[in-house]
Amino acid sequence: MEMEAILAYYFLPLFLLAFSLYLFSIIWRHGSNDRKKLPPGSPGWPVLGENLKFAPSLEKFVAERMSKHSPEIFQTSLLGEKMATFCGAKGNKFLFSNENKLLTSWLPQSLMKVLTFAETTKSNMDGYSAFMRILHRDVFSPETLKKYVPVMDALAREHMERDWKPNSVVKVLPVSKKYTFELACRIFLCEVDPVRVRKLLEPFAVATKGMFSVPVDLPGTAYRRAIRAGEVVREELMRMVDERKKEMNEGEGEARDILWKMLMERGGDGEFLSEKAICNRLVGMLVASYDTTSYAVTSVLDHLAQFPHIYNEVFKERVERPALMSC
Repeated sequence: MEMEAILAYYFLPLFLLAFSLYLFSIIWRHGSNDRKKLPPGSPGWPVLGENLKFAPSLEKFVAERMSKHSPEIFQTSLLGEKMATFCGAKGNKFLFSNENKLLTSWLPQSLMKVLTFAETTKSNMDGYSAFMRILHRDVFSPETLKKYVPVMDALAREHMERDWKPNSVVKVLPVSKKYTFELACRIFLCEVDPVRVRKLLEPFAVATKGMFSVPVDLPGTAYRRAIRAGEVVREELMRMVDERKKEMNEGEGEARDILWKMLMERGGDGEFLSEKAICNRLVGMLVASYDTTSYAVTSVLDHLAQFPHIYNEVFKERVERPALMSC
């Protein structure tokens, strides 16, 4: 009897709590659908949303919902935000053809809390026009892209000598992420000091890993670790911004990287971009270039490893060029 009483005392409240959350999720889901015309799908549990199903495999998560709800669009709730997911060619065309028209750049508040300064969270578009001018004029122009090729090639050679050749077995994705981050630091910040790059990479990896976890800011959670790591990343970037600004004021150096050009750019009001706005944009660029490029590199290498005849043809076409850009 005592054991039954103990079990009832401890487990009954937990059962009632779980059951209450389940009922609340049903009421919340149906109430939301009645009030608005939303895409098919489910927002999942309150607070948690569908994060737990999303985390293990993005591909499986999307494929299951495309099959269950719609191959074109479905609703879900991730990172504490309700959202719609567009799928397929039509969805991509709609998104990319309506940027800054029907759609605008946006990040969930949970990601903003990890990546940006709190006082600039509400003004996420701060300096956006000036930033886009820099991208189109100084990053994506054909002349600039040509200059990046030898930089990528030189770093790839260095990376292979340091992180590949000494090992009999190489896990491609982790070393690809390291290469991608070093390359981003070299192009965006002209930072070549391996100690400083590593000092920035370590907290950056923690932040990017934890920012997609359940957004519960409690001690011991991955999300709390991501927030703390994000603060370290921004502090280090702010030091770099301050150092570069000091160089400019003293008339040293030249406009050799994106950070320098951002410091020289004026916004729509004629004022220079603030240091924190620049830092926010730098963090965004590092995040955007990190996983996407790393996974692309890993996929290419996996493809070449599986098809040796393609690798041989690629190797034959490879042409060495002298470096055109230096830091």
